[in-house]
Parts: sequence; structure tokens; C-alpha cells
Amino acid sequence: NGKVYLAISNHASPQGNVAIFQYDPGADQLTCLGDIKSISTAANNWEAGETHQKIHSRFFEHADGKIYATTQDVPAGDNYRGAKMYTIDENSQIIDYTATSQYYLDDQGVTQTGQIGVLFEKHGIIALGINPRVADLIYGISVPDGYLILLDLSTGKIEKLVKTNFDQMNYISRDIAVDNQGNAYLAVSIDGGNTKQVYKYDYQQKTWSGIGPTFVDNSSYADWGGFAAQVYTPSGETLYARTFDGNFYRLVFAENKVEHLGESPGSNVFHLILGKKGEKIYYLYYSYYSQTHRLYAFDISTGQTELLQQGIPAFGFRDLIKGHHTVDLAGNAYLVGWQYGGSTGIDNIALFKIHFGQELVAPNPPLSLWGVKIKEISFRPQEKDYPVLTNIWCRPNPFTEKVLIGFELKKKAKVRLIIQNLKGTMIKELVSGYLEPTYYMFSWHSQQSTLNRGIY
Repeated sequence: NGKVYLAISNHASPQGNVAIFQYDPGADQLTCLGDIKSISTAANNWEAGETHQKIHSRFFEHADGKIYATTQDVPAGDNYRGAKMYTIDENSQIIDYTATSQYYLDDQGVTQTGQIGVLFEKHGIIALGINPRVADLIYGISVPDGYLILLDLSTGKIEKLVKTNFDQMNYISRDIAVDNQGNAYLAVSIDGGNTKQVYKYDYQQKTWSGIGPTFVDNSSYADWGGFAAQVYTPSGETLYARTFDGNFYRLVFAENKVEHLGESPGSNVFHLILGKKGEKIYYLYYSYYSQTHRLYAFDISTGQTELLQQGIPAFGFRDLIKGHHTVDLAGNAYLVGWQYGGSTGIDNIALFKIHFGQELVAPNPPLSLWGVKIKEISFRPQEKDYPVLTNIWCRPNPFTEKVLIGFELKKKAKVRLIIQNLKGTMIKELVSGYLEPTYYMFSWHSQQSTLNRGIY
């Protein structure tokens, strides 16, 4: 729906709670949609004294168009019932999935039937793995004991698969990679320290084994499981990942191949943005030395890193940039910055927008994955002032209540956008006037007019 979603956690027990925000790029507006305590309380699924310290998993959109996220608490004490899962639909409605789920894992990891309001008793779920090409499957990692679990949305059944090679509370990044066949991948510490290897869970064979060479992560987070950040190619056949100490790797799923690509500046980078042509990977890094952000581009073929921009303002000491490959049709990437408040007890949050342009970056996974077709139409100029339009689209199409209409204007021009019926009668004028060259998106609510079903 063109919106960006953020989970803001207070990292405090016993007041653990999470607020969920929506950012509308078109209106440049940030809105609090609610908090998980209120949402679960309304669903009769929040008990007295219960806390959920944070949503640690990323927000992942699945094939059904819903965003999924899970919770954890620290420590997992007597008041911690277990991990909950929440969904956000395209209308920005937040639902407590676990309030009505029919299966759960008991505190020993045994699948049970019944409704207890959590996914895993006395456990948090700190990371998720979702691939929209593999409908219904959601992988997760539990804390504090590091079990790989699998939820099948088609049946609602959840099961414990294997114990991964780490067992420390919090020691797992936010990502489990999932290929187009439903297999799961995770980089784990094999010696309790710096030495890591990528492990694969084979969905068909039900096996858990290491693939590719071992490698060393020299950061202070070396014993964390997983990569610090990762991003898929649009086909979903290859994954690019970055360790906590700045080394880039490529995973070719079909070949069980893990390749080292090179080293890059900056540690603890929790996001990656893949270039449209698959040649470069972009990331924003906070420099402790200058207390500002720097924008880098890593060249996949050469293994070299280019500093694109420096001196980007930060709040102050220790800004960490989080996020996923959140890129819109106009080539804008959205990232969230967190400044640790330390002894002040006050943390700051900022939303960053980096305008790369459509030539450099693209939505990933591609929107065609959900049946959305991006149609590019170019008009050959007949005269000097004739505008050039590209990326004209409408979605959903067909629609019932609301349709989004988007296009890109290559240069400043007078634009008129109207809704009319097949007889040529105007129903609604959405735009009339001069527009600057950029990307635009408008919405039309058909229910605001008394209209018959048909073509407009």
C-alpha cells in the first residue's frame, strides 16, 4: 500500500510494550497505529503483569499481503507467557494472530493443540524467515535456547525443528534466509566465538547441516548467530549478506555455494540496499569518530567500497541504522535510526529517506510477486513542452473501494488527471496544474461517489 511500518520498543521490563507506527511518504506523515498491549488486551490476550520487551524480528510481508512480526521479553520470567505474533494488513489494521491460533509449542518445544495465546510457552521468537514465493511458511528462532521453528499458516500448526549451534539469549540477528524451495539458512557460531559457518535446513529432507567454508567474524558481536544484514536478488535465487565486522558474502542457494566478496568499512550495519542492476550494495554507517553518518556503495564484482556521501547529520553518540530493503517505486529507501540514550534514559528515533532514483534501486521483492504489473509508457515528444511520462500504473486492478494511481513526470509540465466513465463523463478530477519532475501517487475512493460497477 506504499506505506512504511516501524516497531518502536521501550526495552524495559516490567513495562515492556511496543508501539507500531506507519509512515505515509506521500503525505510525509507519521502515525501511531497502536501498541501491542492495547491490541492484545482488546483481544483478551494480555494478562495482568505480562510484558513483551520488544519486537526483535523484522517486519516481513508475506504472499498474503500481510506483514508479520514476533515478540520477545528479557528476562523470560514468571510473567512472560511466551512469544506473540502480530499481523498488519494493507488497511493498516493490526491483529494479534496468537489470540486465536489453534496450535502452540509448550515450554519443552512439543506441539500442542489448543488456544493459549502464544506461539511458544516461556520463549521469545527473536528472528523470522519469510519468502513470499513460498506461501504459508514462516521460520523463527527461539530464545533463550536457539531452536529453529516452523509455522505453517495454511494449517496453523507450529513445530520445533532443530536446535541451532548457539544458545545465548539475544545472540541472533534478525534474519533467517529462505530460498524459493522453502529451505532455511542461518550463519551460526560453531565454536561459541568468532568462527562461523552457514547452516541449511532442508525443508524436504528435514536435515540441518553446514554448507560452504567456515569464516571468521572479528567484531564484538562475533558470537551472535546470523549475519548482521542481508538482501535477496529480485529472483530470490541469491542472497548477499554482511557480517558484523564488515565482510560481504554471496549465497547461491541452488549450488549450496558461499563466496567471500570483500571487506567494507564500518561494523554493526543492520541493513543493505541492493542496486537495481545487481552491481552494487548500498548502506548507511554511523561513524563514531565524526558522529555523523556516511553513505557507502560496495561493488560486488571488484569487492571495493566507495564513499558516496559523508557528514550526514546524526543525533549524537551511537546511532545505529536499522531497516530492511524498504524501497518504493520512486527509488527512495527508508531506514530507521536509533540513538542509544545511555545514562540519560532517553533514546531518539529518526526515519531516514535516501533518494537513489529508479535507475539505481528497485523494489525487492519485485511487486509483480503479488500480481502487480508495472507498465512503462513513454510518449515521443512532438514539441518542446510535451512531457514524458513513465511508470503509469493503477492498483489494485480491478478494485472495489480504493485505487492507487501512480506515474513519474520526467520534467515540469501541466498535468490533468481525471476519472471518467466509458461515455467520457468526468467523475472526479484528481490533479490539475503544474507538477515538478518526480514520482507521484494519488488515490481515488469510489465509495465517495454513487457509481455503478463498470470500467472507469
